[in-house]
Amino acid sequence: MSAQGSLRFGQTSGAVVAKQQVHLEHRFQSSVEQVFEFFADHEQFGRIWPGKTRRVRDGEHDVNGLSSVREVCVGPVCFDETVVAFERPRLIEYTITRGSPLKNHYGRIAFLPDGDGCHVDYHIEFEGRFPFIAGIVARNLQRDFKHGLAALQKELA
Repeated sequence: MSAQGSLRFGQTSGAVVAKQQVHLEHRFQSSVEQVFEFFADHEQFGRIWPGKTRRVRDGEHDVNGLSSVREVCVGPVCFDETVVAFERPRLIEYTITRGSPLKNHYGRIAFLPDGDGCHVDYHIEFEGRFPFIAGIVARNLQRDFKHGLAALQKELA
């Protein structure tokens, strides 16, 4: 089955620190529920990119839901992401809450029915705490998500 998707990244203007935006749209030939379950599961989420993830705090009404926290490790750098909105099976929003070289981070993943499949609209924005780090992270996310989503497409098929 073929995967359809696009990934854009860029920066918004800023005198000293540029806000980076990574925007991904991808169509899966799997149900909204099946795709949502993969993205919502903190233990599985790390499979779409070269970092490692694990749930470190359960959510309020769902282990991976609102207020849950996942630890993300990329090489020696580990940070926490906290789920700030969770609407099964259509929306997940999260933000970095500890330990990252990024600041002002916001991630939003929307899951939309699309015929017999699911359209994922994934938006991430952030700034770097240090010069040039945000641009490097944006480029790596673009590359890594492209490969990870292609592999996930095959797995979910």
